[in-house]
Amino acid sequence: MNIFYSPSTNLNLLYFTAKLLSAPQQSYQVFMLDMDHPFSALQVTRFNDSQIGIIDNLVASDDALTLAFSRGTNATFPDRTENIWAVDLNSYGYTRNLTPPDSPANAATVDGSLHFIPGNTTPPDPRGPQLVYAY
Repeated sequence: MNIFYSPSTNLNLLYFTAKLLSAPQQSYQVFMLDMDHPFSALQVTRFNDSQIGIIDNLVASDDALTLAFSRGTNATFPDRTENIWAVDLNSYGYTRNLTPPDSPANAATVDGSLHFIPGNTTPPDPRGPQLVYAY
């Protein structure tokens, strides 16, 4: 299980991973809990049963609105192959695979290597947080 507390200036969120056992999608997912109103966790990802890999290296940007994590291709740990995923909560939880399409089958994320650095927030070319990682 991964737990990541994101104490941003605007949001007080806790992200964690868990496996759904009694639902149509019985695979590992990322959930979000608002620490100011801790009544129920919201599911952030929607991986289906054919994507059963373990979620690892969970991190969030400083504004807590962009997540990144690595995800293996099977349910055993450690997994020798992983994909890098990003979730943009500003875009309704848009989830995308950032792994290069020509990456070798034995490529995996270096544990603890995912990190967000601040983007350029000044006009005329503002950018959000930038994700860096070792693969």
